[in-house]
Amino acid sequence: MRGRLLKGRDSERLLIFFAGLGLDENPFRPLAAQSPFDVFVLYDYRDLSLPPWPAGYRGYFVLGWSLGGLVALKFRHALPGPLLVLGTTGLFCHPELGIPPKVYDLTLEGFRKYGERSLLKFYENMFAGEEGLEVFLENRPRRDLAGVVEELERARDLRASRPEEGVEVVVTGKDRIIPPRAQRRFWRGYPTRELPWGHFPFYREGVWGRTLLPGFVKG
Repeated sequence: MRGRLLKGRDSERLLIFFAGLGLDENPFRPLAAQSPFDVFVLYDYRDLSLPPWPAGYRGYFVLGWSLGGLVALKFRHALPGPLLVLGTTGLFCHPELGIPPKVYDLTLEGFRKYGERSLLKFYENMFAGEEGLEVFLENRPRRDLAGVVEELERARDLRASRPEEGVEVVVTGKDRIIPPRAQRRFWRGYPTRELPWGHFPFYREGVWGRTLLPGFVKG
């Protein structure tokens, strides 16, 4: 796992952000530059060793999204602040509670066979129903394709238990990567919010701050 610190407008609070499959810090630079807190982006889950986050902040909050949400759930007892997970479950590949195995296999085959073309299609699916694909591509991840393929291979069997309490959950109701029905099934009986978002909602106005993290923004 790798981590990168992005500076915002406030050096007293830190958002620890577990990003999704195949990403790095680059798509989040435009957001962090305007955010009311600094952002420490974690990514590349081929190795699940948790790197140290920067110390000395007055407040910490943790946001886990997509594959990063699953990883955050695995580390929730080691995290320094409240945890919110978005667009995720505790099983990456599962016929009912995660990405369906057939979809997973087709995605992996596409990455291996068609490379960049398949990766761009994956990005388009992340933004289905969302604005901002152009911004994303202008700030696209700089990961090598072989590393993304390896990360996807290792993610297949990742599992995290559902917390009994204390984790805030947001279901992305128009998600084309992690099926909303899988999210609902995994979190059934657990307090959740469902929002009509696609997989990558972060370029929506206010999502990075007041919509997802109102208490942290005001803090």
